[in-house]
Amino acid sequence: MVVKPEELGFVEKQVTAPSGGVINYGEGPAEGIPLMLIPGQWLDWRDYRRTFEKLITTYHVYAVDCYGHGNSSKNPDLYPAVVNGADLCWFVDEVIGQPTVVAGHSSGGMIAAYVAAMSDPDLIEGVIFEDPPLLSLTPALRGKTVGWARNLGVMAAFLEQDEETSYIHYWLDHTYLRSYWGDDPHTWETTVKAPALRALERHPDRPPRLSGLNAVLNKALQVTACSNDGTGTYDLRYAASLVDYSWNEGYDDLELLSRISCPALLFHDHVTYDANGIMQGAMPDDATATVKQILPDLVVLDDLTYGHDIHDNAPDFYADQVLAFSERLNPA
Repeated sequence: MVVKPEELGFVEKQVTAPSGGVINYGEGPAEGIPLMLIPGQWLDWRDYRRTFEKLITTYHVYAVDCYGHGNSSKNPDLYPAVVNGADLCWFVDEVIGQPTVVAGHSSGGMIAAYVAAMSDPDLIEGVIFEDPPLLSLTPALRGKTVGWARNLGVMAAFLEQDEETSYIHYWLDHTYLRSYWGDDPHTWETTVKAPALRALERHPDRPPRLSGLNAVLNKALQVTACSNDGTGTYDLRYAASLVDYSWNEGYDDLELLSRISCPALLFHDHVTYDANGIMQGAMPDDATATVKQILPDLVVLDDLTYGHDIHDNAPDFYADQVLAFSERLNPA
């Protein structure tokens, strides 16, 4: 059983940055090395809850909600990585105020790179990347990654129409996942869509969990929760900012990585390609190789098989590696 963050001493707080953006975050017991956790897209600070019990033995955890997520501000002007990143640099300086380890998952890993590169170097002890799409949010990979096919493209398309007001209803008819059920559309209808709609009739305020689906597919259903139709706290306009590239406007992966000199750790999940050439992963192997060349003090945990959400799918492994990382900061 997962211990609730509050039972471990976590307190949910909010602070307003100079931009006017409200940053919501969960803060753990005030002991140990400060660790700022930045969740990936669709996720809020509580998504790290499976790791908290171990992490707080060494770290003073600050887990934030990115703008557009959780209880942080829902303002598209704040969604670009450089804007959210600048406010989190301020957070490290003004709220934490001590040398900090910055850790980010997925798109949160890209924001972590910005914070590590652009903060006062004396305030950054180390940086941890959990399967980030570094060097991968490019026009060349547009529509060719599982995140795009399964979610981003569908989210953006939903916002461009006005016939359907429920995102999960729209998703059930448009997600790329339907192709995994083969050519017979009735297979998807009977195993996923119909039971999902029945569950929604009983609980219209949240995405369904279906006993007939595995954890990965149920997680895909949970990602449909959004503030736009009242089923969650994620703003679909954040996805739209990734689709039109306004999210990474002014974000130069190579320049930012070249500014990082602190110890770094990269979790990189195994990358495969499906029959349609869609990359099942966030970061292709050649991008990982480039990051290795740039960062002078990088350890890579490569070819992992835990899936993209490593901290949630393999919380003990993730927490143990983050705890071991602290030994590189304070060698005996």
